Amino acid sequence: MRTRPSRMNGRRKFNDILIEAIIEGLDFGELVLRFLELRTSMKREEIVDKPGVFADELEKLFGSYTADMLEERIIRTLCKKLRIDYDEVSDYTFSRCIRKIYRVYASQSRVHG
Repeated sequence: MRTRPSRMNGRRKFNDILIEAIIEGLDFGELVLRFLELRTSMKREEIVDKPGVFADELEKLFGSYTADMLEERIIRTLCKKLRIDYDEVSDYTFSRCIRKIYRVYASQSRVHG
């Protein structure tokens, strides 16, 4: 099944916002992204499609406790940027949060776009 261009553009834009949230939410976000790109086969453009891989790599890099804190900061920053209530997604894993936030973002984009 082929993805429609408008849906791809929406995912690409969401991924760009997610990358901004990583960079803004973490004091060293750009460094983390660059390190993960060098260390793994994942590119920053794929985070929205592979949030579980991103979360796993954060955990390998920082350990479970610190990765959980960083993921929360990223999710809070992303929610703030998109004006989505953090409490709506806070009970999920990082991967499920990203997917849930994307669904809300996509539905808002259809309404406002």
